Amino acid sequence: MIKIKKDKLTNEAKEFLSFDIDIIKTNRNEILFRFNTKYLVRLKQLIFKIQRIYFNNVFDFDEILNISYFEVLEILKTEREHKVIPYENYFWKTLKYKILNYFNVNYNTQNKFETKVSYNLINLKKLQSKIYQENISAENYKNLAYQKIEKLKTYLNDQELCYIESYLNNSKPKEYNFYSTSKINEILHNIKEKYNKYI
Repeated sequence: MIKIKKDKLTNEAKEFLSFDIDIIKTNRNEILFRFNTKYLVRLKQLIFKIQRIYFNNVFDFDEILNISYFEVLEILKTEREHKVIPYENYFWKTLKYKILNYFNVNYNTQNKFETKVSYNLINLKKLQSKIYQENISAENYKNLAYQKIEKLKTYLNDQELCYIESYLNNSKPKEYNFYSTSKINEILHNIKEKYNKYI
């Protein structure tokens, strides 16, 4: 058997919904039924106004209505401290602010999330295009370097040619194990001079 939770209403809320003052507890379905019979048109007007002015095409009417019912139950159970304002005015103003607060928080977090995601997507697209351009420029640079080396090979002696071939193939010839650093630097210097002179 399902138990229906009972809510204790304030005396002002009982008068607002036309309940007998003697009733101490009632179930939520009855509260919402009474509320709908008396104030459904006014609630719908409030929801349409909120939806149209503040959250156009962001939140559905039914979503706002469900949150409104939740807030209605919370307001009706809450005892207010200052009873200067008539209860009906207090009720509608409080309901409006609670609905707006709830959906403002929702809208702002959703907006931040969407902005963050879209910003990251834009950055990823920029990064992807930049990587692609750098890969193309690196490939072009590599091809250009190979073309220049091919032109340079006609001006190199055997020792320099062997060094270039080993460098391009990423291997080290056996005779270079016996060369000193100064000899390798001399070979590189000669290659640079010929490159600057002929290419």
